[in-house]
Amino acid sequence: MQTPAFAWTAIGVGVLVVVIAGLADPLRLGRHPGFGWLQGLGVVIGVVVLFAGLYLRGRAKSSP
Repeated sequence: MQTPAFAWTAIGVGVLVVVIAGLADPLRLGRHPGFGWLQGLGVVIGVVVLFAGLYLRGRAKSSP
């Protein structure tokens, strides 16, 4: 399941999660002011998904 579409979807989801988690307070999604541990966890998960998508994109290009 290493298609370019799946890789681009993972990249998009990762970026979206990072942006939403990072901007939770200005978007009024946070319950407490400041950067909390849940926001940090969201950013880390988003970055992991983003890098997984980038890795899959590279593998999809190099596979026959």
